[in-house]
Amino acid sequence: MVQTSATSPSGWDVTKKYTVTASTCTLNPTSHKSGDIYRYDDINGTWVCAGVSYESATGWARANIYELAGTSSALGIPAALDAMKANFITGIKNYIDVNDIAFH
Repeated sequence: MVQTSATSPSGWDVTKKYTVTASTCTLNPTSHKSGDIYRYDDINGTWVCAGVSYESATGWARANIYELAGTSSALGIPAALDAMKANFITGIKNYIDVNDIAFH
């Protein structure tokens, strides 16, 4: 995942597959706000919202890094990524037994 301030999706790095828009981005594929996450659709060769649900009328759902991390945009994208990592580390224990995985 990489942050971009490029004013056009055509300038986004497709090798990163995921892009987070910065507040300086002025041209956007779907009226973004700062921190929106987009993924590159290899099949269609376009950038789409990185949400996990799809509606035929509106396309892919939005995903915003600040909303997912529960942080403020004033803290910046690196802080949001750190918060997401911390949430994952503590939250994964609700789904798997970390000690069991380490044992195996």
